[in-house]
Amino acid sequence: MVRFLKRIQVFAAFLAIIVLVTSGNSKTWPHARCFHSSICSHHCQPSENAISGQCVFFFKKCKCKF
Repeated sequence: MVRFLKRIQVFAAFLAIIVLVTSGNSKTWPHARCFHSSICSHHCQPSENAISGQCVFFFKKCKCKF
């Protein structure tokens, strides 16, 4: 059981590193929660310089369908 938990921790850390690297390299981050308009308006804050259909989510621009 302990070995299983260690493997899960290693996998979670590896996945977190991949997400951080890929999100840091892209100017727009098409997050899954930003594709629905009501979810987008709940999780994202509108940005003044964002293109129509975009919002800011965790300081990244998300393309959202309004």
